[in-house]
Amino acid sequence: MIDMGNEQPSTPGPAQATGSRIAGDESVNPLAACPNETVSIHGLRAEVEILRDEWGVPHIYATCTEDLFFAQGFAAARDRLFQLEMWRRARTGELSTVLGSAFIESDRHARLMKFRGDPTSEWSAYGCETQAICASFAKGVNAYIEYCGDNLPVEFELLSFRPVPWEPEHCLLREFSPRITFNAQQELARTDLINAVGLAAAMKYLPTDPPRMPALHQDADRSGLSPAILSAFTGGTSVAPPQDGSNCWAVAGTRSSSGKPLLASDPHRPLTLPSLRYVCHLVAPLWNVIGAGEPALPGIALGHNEHIAFGFTVAQFDQTDLYIEITSPADPQTYLVDDEWVKMTIVREELQVNGKDEPVLVELRYTRHGPVIWEDRETNRALAIRWAGAEPGTAPYLGSLAVDQAHDWKSFCAALRRWRMPSENMIFADVSNDIGRIATGLLPIRRWDGLLPVAGHNSEWEWEGFVPLEDLPSDHNPGCQFVASANDNIVPPDCPFNIGFDWKPAYRIERIRGVLGLKRSITTADCAQLQTDEFSLQARKVIDLIKPFIGAAPAAAHVVLELLLTWDCVLASESPAAALFEIWLTQIRSHFLDRHVDAASRPVVQVYLQVDTVVGLLPTLASDPLSALLIDSLIAAAAECTSRLGPDMTQWRWGAMHVLKFRHPLASMAPPGTSLNIGDFECGGDDETVNSTRGPNYTCNYGPSYRQLLDLSDWDRSSFINIPGQSGDPQSPHYSDHVSLWRRKDYAPLLYSRSAVEQHTTHRTLLKPTVVEGVETV
Repeated sequence: MIDMGNEQPSTPGPAQATGSRIAGDESVNPLAACPNETVSIHGLRAEVEILRDEWGVPHIYATCTEDLFFAQGFAAARDRLFQLEMWRRARTGELSTVLGSAFIESDRHARLMKFRGDPTSEWSAYGCETQAICASFAKGVNAYIEYCGDNLPVEFELLSFRPVPWEPEHCLLREFSPRITFNAQQELARTDLINAVGLAAAMKYLPTDPPRMPALHQDADRSGLSPAILSAFTGGTSVAPPQDGSNCWAVAGTRSSSGKPLLASDPHRPLTLPSLRYVCHLVAPLWNVIGAGEPALPGIALGHNEHIAFGFTVAQFDQTDLYIEITSPADPQTYLVDDEWVKMTIVREELQVNGKDEPVLVELRYTRHGPVIWEDRETNRALAIRWAGAEPGTAPYLGSLAVDQAHDWKSFCAALRRWRMPSENMIFADVSNDIGRIATGLLPIRRWDGLLPVAGHNSEWEWEGFVPLEDLPSDHNPGCQFVASANDNIVPPDCPFNIGFDWKPAYRIERIRGVLGLKRSITTADCAQLQTDEFSLQARKVIDLIKPFIGAAPAAAHVVLELLLTWDCVLASESPAAALFEIWLTQIRSHFLDRHVDAASRPVVQVYLQVDTVVGLLPTLASDPLSALLIDSLIAAAAECTSRLGPDMTQWRWGAMHVLKFRHPLASMAPPGTSLNIGDFECGGDDETVNSTRGPNYTCNYGPSYRQLLDLSDWDRSSFINIPGQSGDPQSPHYSDHVSLWRRKDYAPLLYSRSAVEQHTTHRTLLKPTVVEGVETV
């Protein structure tokens, strides 16, 4: 376990590969004591070098594409074998085989959402090389499993099982997570709220962006529908804001200090152990790409090659629709299509469950729209979901293989035709001084708004194809000389398509645009400072609301009012005012519910009402109620702060509540004296700062797990961070070595040239093809 004590963050700035100090004072990788190894391995055409640098990044040098991705699979398995195994089992519906009966339902849902289309169309959607690349990657994973024999990561010993061989098709597995299901959650949330409080009130408390009043078509019975239906997918019944908080921007060479573009990207995900992303460098004829990708997939999802840099933020496309099917009272496996009864497709599969002698039979049902996720025999209804992930070519992030080989804006846009899921705002820059932004993803063309579940029996509610890439929002070399995205509303006013209605508030994008717009000679250090920026536009907005009512505040509130009014609105971990403000936001929401939502509606409204929705409603209140709400909630917040953090206001700290804990799922099974956990660490920022961090009960479990700063004037001056580290193996020196960097808001160099890589290599692996009787085995 790493003990950070009371370490304070230093002034942010990226480490440079050629500087006198690289990423602080990290100790030398212990592997340097035995830095060279040669591994004879079956399946290679020629020798492959893997040079691992001080920060755990494998730089892979191969002489052909097949060997390159074989070695990527080998390296990924070496660092993340248990993560790969659980990733595969979660998506194939085989968790219960090792984890027992508690995972039967999640396994059933994973199998329900499995891609069951034409395999030929599926592979061809990604490009002609993809199947061969995935086959090589799978062989590399399997080669490492064979190589390590019984010396498996500790998790396999704790759970008493071995990893199974990897197949090329495992790279095609879909993810149906809360992030992917958000559109479906929102359809059910709006339905539940409309059923409880009526249409007008529902759209007040769960508004769309842009504002839209959904039509209540009378051909569907929406009674009893709520997000609880999706609890097996989401792990809960409440609706949270969209699960994203990413930032990305590219600055034109005319605005950078070097005369070449800069690109910064920090996609936010749950802060897990190990990290959800894996950094790798792939070099072979026609390949020289570095950056982060999904550990279980070949290629690089965000990074750069010799010509272009690329990053992204989630674009909350509406890629799902829920259909209410009418089922026959005589046969619930029969449903209505227009005026005819049609049999559902039934698939029966067996689950091998740990602790059970006999397999468990699961039944999977499908209508013409897709999987049946809910049934109500009393009202003769079933709920089917149609989602873009059922279409060929929608395995998340696999389209990155095409992007990795793009060389300019035109080829980049062409490559994005193969990136169909997840939907992203892709940010681009190239060495020829082009910059751009384009939204990409498979977006259904529908004749309705997609805000509520629709009637399955009525063919009026069918998709009519997908929006062409060239019709999606984009911006190429804009006059402001930068492009930026922060999960904000990207829909142009004249857009003929319903792209989506659930975007993040504009605080982060306004802050990014404000900072970039003021600078004329932007450096990577400026980008690093902006990536880690904790200034809160939301805080300034709320504090401005209370200023007119200072005179009405009782004497007891003056001290905390002074604390807020003299605060710089920076949510630093050491800030007393930041702690007070965050609790105040929660109290504002609570007081609003108590005072401005009737008692009968309150139980359901409080499930869906978000803090920023309340902040947006405050200016609509009359002066006296607004004054009373803000002052009373502030007094309550001060009392809660005292209860949580003590009576001395000067000792309050936002970071004392906003704590990040990396918890290994098997920590409780570890042998005595062994810790698999990392932490605890104080964090700054919140959901609406550029350094976007959040978690339940003021904690932090979501944020920028990966950051990259790419300098197109000299690729070796680029930098990154991937917390907690590159490896998922607790015995590896790279299990947690990025945490101290992240805490200091520091970066490691993203080395690219062979000379820079050689300078900082701590471990070399030479993979040699096995030779049998003088013949190389392939």
